[in-house]
Amino acid sequence: MSSVRTKRIVLLWLGTTFLILGGAASAVMSLVDPKSHVSTKIQTVTIEELQSIPFEVGSSEVSGDNTTQVVEPALSLPQGAVRAALLEVDQPYWEVIDRQRLGMVTENWQTVLIQNHHKLDYTIIPEYARDWEWIQDGRKIKVQFHTEVDAMKDILSRKKLGKFAVQMTSLPVTDFPKALELLQLLVQDGHYAYIHRTEDKFEGMVWYRVRIGFFQGAEEAQLVGQEVFEKYSKSGEFTGDYWAVAPTSRELSRNLIDLQQPITKPWTIELPIEEDLTTASALLPKFIEHTDFSYLSQRFDRETNKLQFRIRVGFFETTGEARSTMYSLRNHYSGFRNARIVKLWDANSADAQ
Repeated sequence: MSSVRTKRIVLLWLGTTFLILGGAASAVMSLVDPKSHVSTKIQTVTIEELQSIPFEVGSSEVSGDNTTQVVEPALSLPQGAVRAALLEVDQPYWEVIDRQRLGMVTENWQTVLIQNHHKLDYTIIPEYARDWEWIQDGRKIKVQFHTEVDAMKDILSRKKLGKFAVQMTSLPVTDFPKALELLQLLVQDGHYAYIHRTEDKFEGMVWYRVRIGFFQGAEEAQLVGQEVFEKYSKSGEFTGDYWAVAPTSRELSRNLIDLQQPITKPWTIELPIEEDLTTASALLPKFIEHTDFSYLSQRFDRETNKLQFRIRVGFFETTGEARSTMYSLRNHYSGFRNARIVKLWDANSADAQ
């Protein structure tokens, strides 16, 4: 083999080797270079995906100290519903207000108890969320259960309305203050509770039934009664003598006040102001069976720095009708001898007629 041919073979081998090594080096550099096209594309996709992740519907974002938290939304209430107080105003004579506003209007009269036919409602309800509210619906103030909102819109869903209650206890008229105490306890626990006064006398007395409503089935009512009994089993507030009942149509009525009545019947009978809730509420059983509607109110008196309590009985179309009823009630309760007649459209400053 000639020397010229040998040199050519060596040069060809060296050139091929350099080409192979150069290609390998280029491939390695492209894999580790952070500025390469492949690497940039991957990073871009990852960042875009992270930025596009949405927060859950209904939640809110709270940021601070470079941290982010997802806060659960507050319990939504039916439209028009508030954690309410029942405030007495000039017109339409009652207004459902948010209790957060109550601090600004404590000098106004606030209705505490309402006796409507044979049913008593305690209207001061807790500020925390529960499954019912006092709402103003047109010319009526009534109790509205959250679970019944859809049922009120759809006549075919009326069967969803609660038709049962659970009776926690039944007390004679002599224990009326105790019945009110238990009623307040249940309402403060978040239940819609009320007192049903018997139409007939048993053992020569009217009885007051403390009940919780309303439920779609007797089983549900019985379970709530069991929960209440077990909660207070140690204190003995309730005995095991509770049971589900089918209330009367008047009990099932959600209406607390018909605002149309004081418009057409603006006259009411007002009893003297009391300085103690227990004393004032104890007056109700004295005449409650002789009237169809009465209510107990409270307000803060700046002069004495004490609460005042007042009972009114109504409504009447004329002063003559109101006066006739007042004279009749005097035969049953001596407190009406000092009562006066007031016109509601000037309720806070009306003169005796």
